Amino acid sequence: MEFADVLALLALSILAAAMVVWYYYWRRRMLWLMREIVAALEEGFKPVDKNYVILGYLVGFKAEYKLDSSGGRRAYSMLLMMPRHSLLYYPVARFLTARIDRLDILVKDARVKPRRCHLVLEGWLKLLKRDHISVEGLRNTVVEYQGRSYHVYYEREEDRDILVNTLMNSGGKYIRISCIPEENAVLATMRAEPDAAVEAARDLPRILRLLGGRLQEHA
Repeated sequence: MEFADVLALLALSILAAAMVVWYYYWRRRMLWLMREIVAALEEGFKPVDKNYVILGYLVGFKAEYKLDSSGGRRAYSMLLMMPRHSLLYYPVARFLTARIDRLDILVKDARVKPRRCHLVLEGWLKLLKRDHISVEGLRNTVVEYQGRSYHVYYEREEDRDILVNTLMNSGGKYIRISCIPEENAVLATMRAEPDAAVEAARDLPRILRLLGGRLQEHA
């Protein structure tokens, strides 16, 4: 065996060992994150019923929470994690995607119709287009917080203030907050962190109450 072949074999052996160590380290961290996010969401929402769907291996999950016995109040969440467990694919994924573990939470209340408004971090406006959310006819302003710019779309100044105050009270944890009257819902996107999940589970129902008009109960 030539010296170059020995070096190539040694390099492959080192890479294989590194991949195994890397995989088990990040597998443990990612499973921990999933468990902590689940615990945080259940702590914040305190659902009367829940359902989880795993999105592939170490990808994330979707969840549905029933928040009252009637089913009129529900929450939905989706966790999408970066493929950190794959040493070779992770750098590619960082280049192609948003580079963060992302958590989306949607809270719906059939009795409440919120006014349309949105707060979106600069660079993430594509979320509105992806979710087919229109900002047509809304006022627009840019707010600076912790060195970052946020676009705020709103009908009333009080709506803008509610979104901005929610952002600041959270310490800038939110990437996006959208109130969607057609869905009787408020939707938030954030970096997937347990404390952010707990805070969002408490903030979003409050935002619905503050921005929504109560609908008439139908017999």
